[in-house]
This record gives sequence, structure tokens and C-alpha cells, in this order.
Amino acid sequence: MEKEMDDIIKDSQDCQNYDSNSLERTSTGILKNLHISQQSRIFSQNLEEIQQDTVRFDFSTRDNRLLKESNEESAINGSIISEMDLKQKIAEKFKLLMQDPFNQEEINMDEGQVYFNVQQFLVRNMGFWGRSLNFKKQIKICISICIIFFTLVFYPEIILENSIDLLMGVLALTMMTIIIALRYGTTSESKLNDLRSRVYPEKELNQEYLTSWLDLDISNIDKEIKHSMIRNEIENLTFHNMFLSKLPIKLKERINDYHFFENNKYTKEEFKKQLTDQSLLVSLKLKKSSKNISIRNQTTNSKCLRKFESIANAQDSIIIEDIEQDPKDEEMLQRHSSRLFFKDLVIATKYKNQKANHKFYYIVSIIHALLPFILTLGYKYSTKDDDPNWNQQYSSVMFWFYTVACFNINAAVYYNNTVFQIIGIIDFKRKRYLQKLMTKLIEIDRYKAQGYQKIMPLINIFDRQSMLCWLDMRILALDFGKRYFIRIQLYAAQYILIYVLLSALYLAEFFDAKIHIFTTYQWIPLILEILNFLHIIMYSLCLAAQINEETEKQIFRITELRNILDRLLADWNHIMEAQGRGNKLLNQTYKLAYQYYTCCLKIKTVEECKKELKQTVQVLLSIQERLEKENQYSPVKLLGIPMTKTISYTLFSGLASLALAMIQYKLGII
Repeated sequence: MEKEMDDIIKDSQDCQNYDSNSLERTSTGILKNLHISQQSRIFSQNLEEIQQDTVRFDFSTRDNRLLKESNEESAINGSIISEMDLKQKIAEKFKLLMQDPFNQEEINMDEGQVYFNVQQFLVRNMGFWGRSLNFKKQIKICISICIIFFTLVFYPEIILENSIDLLMGVLALTMMTIIIALRYGTTSESKLNDLRSRVYPEKELNQEYLTSWLDLDISNIDKEIKHSMIRNEIENLTFHNMFLSKLPIKLKERINDYHFFENNKYTKEEFKKQLTDQSLLVSLKLKKSSKNISIRNQTTNSKCLRKFESIANAQDSIIIEDIEQDPKDEEMLQRHSSRLFFKDLVIATKYKNQKANHKFYYIVSIIHALLPFILTLGYKYSTKDDDPNWNQQYSSVMFWFYTVACFNINAAVYYNNTVFQIIGIIDFKRKRYLQKLMTKLIEIDRYKAQGYQKIMPLINIFDRQSMLCWLDMRILALDFGKRYFIRIQLYAAQYILIYVLLSALYLAEFFDAKIHIFTTYQWIPLILEILNFLHIIMYSLCLAAQINEETEKQIFRITELRNILDRLLADWNHIMEAQGRGNKLLNQTYKLAYQYYTCCLKIKTVEECKKELKQTVQVLLSIQERLEKENQYSPVKLLGIPMTKTISYTLFSGLASLALAMIQYKLGII
């Protein structure tokens, strides 16, 4: 037997240029299907037969092994690869995944756990002092407060005549103080101790502020993904998935290079260009595959038309041919880092979501700060006949110091408070965007996708580990940036409490409840603040309701996948035989199943493939139960209230009824 094996290895080395280790593995795999008594000539002949163009099933035999297909039949993926090469490529890819630097990094478990500490909220106020822009703002506000206090002690008549400025300043400072306290209340103890022991660089210091969540930084994204994986106990060593669709070249580079964004400049313009080009290519592929759809409407979108014309050029023909091809065998069986893929999705939200217009809100803050001065001036001018010395205070130097101090507080603090509210909207938009992408990752029919969603790759729905990784990515999409989300919720609770109290006082005065706290001129800026906050909070509620609605769509989609895979198991032989004989399948899932399992059968048996498919069905059932329980017990909430469309409609109808009642009361109808 040993002599026979040596002859086999020697003959194979003359025909094939493989190394000894690969040849030994190949010989061992083939000898499983041969009798030990066969001669080396028969073994070499079988080895050549396995390396032919394509393979197919022979359902008439009981052993369900792979047989040679005729050379006239075209390959399924246009790829010709042997069992040995396929296993080698999979092993190389798995070895690359194990070299993820994430696995060697030191992890501080305490920083990933976020909660609200009442003690730190009440007694801690470090201020994050240092040479930074925030430090300069704090100094300006402190000087303004000192000027107002000095005016209150030595020039009380100025305060009495300009109470609107002081009222707005006190309200803004109160909210700012609570916001700062909430920031320390949600900071981990280890981070606070670290802030005491060393001076942070300005870039690292800015990441502790909520404004860093406005424009995501690459290092901050990595840190938040790591913390979210720790909180949800997601193991990076098994956080890998496969795709059924052909990945764009640029995307493949980004999710296979752990240092891509550190070594390459990735700007918003480059992202938009890749997004537009890839979207047009996919759209062209979908249009070519449809017989009833043709490219028309030449005058509707000239830019898109020029893009299509450029794609038709010879220089872009390679790109079109590449995207129209199905993925090769090694591409379908290779796993990719789900962490890097999710990181790429998060970076897409950075460029896809519209940024806050800081200039607009800064102008609004200036107008808001000037409003008390304008109202006071208008009131004094309207009563100048009763007070001949109405303009005497405007010649006082102390009055202008007081006015500038109030203006500085009202403008700066109101701007910061408004930005915090806008950050909440952006965070909800980011979560909604990621949730929609998670839905499209398991949507086989690309015609149902719209816009940028068409270019999303398709997760391997037949692989149980890929589906579990999809669930983990979905969990990360909702948990990503939890420490910022907790602050946003606490800030929102503060705003709601203060503005609801002010609204109640105004309504009591409006409906003549004999409660008069502020004058009409004092109520005007307060009402504008209430309306501005009402607009922001209602928009946030709508976004939260859309996020929860996306969860319901995902539950329905998982249920559909379960039913399709059950039918695939029941009709396995008919589907494979029909496609193998050249019959066209209408079900896109069946087409992908035939393509994927034909590739898998190069290294597995039919029984193993069916067993894995059954396990995937069980995993889908587990995912469905998980999503249903989450939608029932842990949806996206605001102030502990699950946000649904029913609640949003109820709030809108309540506000409309209140506005109608105020109009009727003012007109004397009621």
C-alpha cells in the first residue's frame, strides 16, 4: 500500500505543479471515493476529471456524489476552480481574518458600560479645563455672569427696566448647568479619574463632548463599535459573514484592509462619486435584465444620462462586464469581517446624512439674543409720552456692559442648547439609515430597493453564521453610540420638563386662570423657544417611530425567508434538476440557492448541504423570536414611552385640538 501511494504522488507531481502538502490533502480527499485496491492510473484519471469545467448533481445515484458535466455546458459562475484551490483560498481568507488587530488590543471594560450616576450628577463639576475652545467659551460666560451679578448689586434699576434679558439668560444658564451635570453623570468613573491624572489633547478632549457625535471621527467610530460589541457580548473572532452578490472593488478593499481609512484619504466627494457610479452601474444592470424597461426620459435628468453614456464607452466596458458577472466560487465562500463592513456602513451615514447648518442656527441664536433688547426698546419707545426720560439709560456705560453680557449668554448658551437638540435628530436619522440598510441586506429582490439601497450587497441567507452576524450588526446599529444616546435622552427630558412647565403657565394665563407671572413682552421670546423645541421634539418622535416600524418590516422579511427556505428543502431535487437541465427558475431565491449550493458541493455532500440549510432555518426562527421580543419589550423609547405611529398621531391630534381650542377661545366661540 505504501509503495502504491508513492507511485500515485510521483505521477501526480509530474502532471500537476502542486506542493507536497496540497497534493497529499487532494489525494486523501479523492481516495475517500475510490477503492484502495485501484491502481495509480485510475487515480490520476479521476483527479483530472474533478478539475474539469463544471460539476452537477446526479440524483439517480444513491451516494449523491458529484459527477462530471459535459464541456459544452457553461459554468455556473464563469469560474473554473478545483476543490483543492477552493479550500486553499478559504483557508487563506480565514487566516487573514484572524490577523485582525482588534483581537490584540487592550480593552477597558468599564468604559463600555454606560449608566447614569446620581452622585456624579450632583457633586462633580470638573469642567474639562484646558487650552481649548470650550475653555474660552466658559471664561466668557463666567465674565458675563460676574458683570450681571455686579449690576444686580450696584445698579438694580437697570435690571428692573430690562428684565427680559435677565429672564432669558437665567433660563439658558439653568439648562446649561443641568446639561453639564448630566454629562458628568454619564461619564464612567475610570474616565473621570483619567481626566484628573493627565491633560488630554484637544482632539481627544473634544470626543468627550456631545458635539463630537455630530461629525464622526474614524477613531471615535472604532471605539464606539468596540464598546458596543463588549456590551452586547459579540465575539470578534466569529464576527464574519459571507455575501451572495458580487462586491464592488472599492468596498472589497475597505472591508479587507484593517487600516484602510488610516492609510487612505476618504472624503465626502470620493464617497459620493463611488456611490453615484456604483448606483448607476447597478441600475444599468437591472434595466438590461428587464425586457419591458428601456432607458428613456432623456430630458428629465441630463446628468444621469451623461453618466449612462460614459458607462457605454469602451473604457468602462470592463467595469460593466465585471459587475454583470456573478460572484466566483471562492468569492461566495469567503468570509469577510462584519466589524469592518459595519464600520463602512457607519461612515456612509457620516456622508449620507445632511449635516446641521451651524451658520443658520448661529444666526437664529443672535436674533434670539437681540430679541429682548429690541422688545424693551420698542416698549419704551411706545410709552415715551408717559416717560420723557425713556432713553436716559442708553447713555449709561453700565447698561451697555449689562446688555452685552446678557447678549453673550443668550447667544452662546442658546446656540449650544439648540445644537444639542439637533444632534438628537441626527442620531435618530443615523439609526434609521442603518436600520433601512439592515433590511436591504437580506432583501433578494433588488427591484424593491430605492436609490442608494440598490448597491447594498446581499448577505448569504443560506449560511447560519452570516445570518447571526446580520443580527449582531443590527444590534450594533441600535446600540452604537449608547453613551451619547443616553445623554440625548436626558437632555430631551430636561427640555421637555422645562418647556412643558412654561407652556402650562402660558396656557393658564391665556385662558384667564388668574396666574400672571410674566408680561406680554416677556412671553414673546419664551413662546418662540417653546415653538422651536416643539418642532424638534415632534420630528424626533417621528424618526423614532420610523425606526420601530423598520423592525416590524425585518420581522416580516425573516418570516418570508423561513418560508422560502422550507420550500427549498421540500423541492430540493426538483429545483436542482430543473436548473441543471437549462430550465429557467422564476424565484430569485432558488436561483441563488442553485448557484451557491453548486459551489458548496465541490467540497461538501448533498446531505451536508441539506443539514446546514435546516440549521439555517432554525437560526431564522431564533432571529424572528428575538426581533419580536425586542419589538414588544425593548423598542426605541423617549422618556420611557415606546415610539410608534399611533402615539405620534395621538400627539399631533392633541396639539391640533389645543390650537383649535385657543383660536376658538380667542374669537369668543367658546
